Amino acid sequence: MLKNEYGALGGDYQVQHHSTFMAELVQRGTLNLSQHKGASVTYHDPCYLGRYNGEYEAPREVLRALGIEVREMQRSGFRSRCCSGGGGAPITDIPGKQRIPDMRMDDIRQTAAEVVAVGCPQCTAMLEGVVEPRPLIKDIAELVADALVEEVIPSPSVAAKREPAEVH
Repeated sequence: MLKNEYGALGGDYQVQHHSTFMAELVQRGTLNLSQHKGASVTYHDPCYLGRYNGEYEAPREVLRALGIEVREMQRSGFRSRCCSGGGGAPITDIPGKQRIPDMRMDDIRQTAAEVVAVGCPQCTAMLEGVVEPRPLIKDIAELVADALVEEVIPSPSVAAKREPAEVH
């Protein structure tokens, strides 16, 4: 919104999506994502990032840098199906045979991916609202964090169960 709509009101902002920023860091060698801990992933293209801002490749670059197997949906990129998060669906109950996020989840299930990578909080909310079973839904930033954060194994002294103190 800042980039495309506030210009008419005099705003001149340099706006960058977090996946674009992370892709640039990977390209520069500043961000090393070789610690892949994941499974197969399909990427849901958010409408505002893709259709309105023309960014389709940066999120995929980040996923590839993680070493994750990316399984593209039949409807991806410019042809990606909307999740309905930006169209008022989160605040309405639209009658019909199938909700839009349910249809998108059918697209996702066809890939048999274990994780759905997203880049928009509205998409996350809409896809998480689909009845399970469904794949795990994670923002690209969460997948990057998973690769950067090392698992901590507690030392035996910390993990040992302590007896409660006696009160006299």
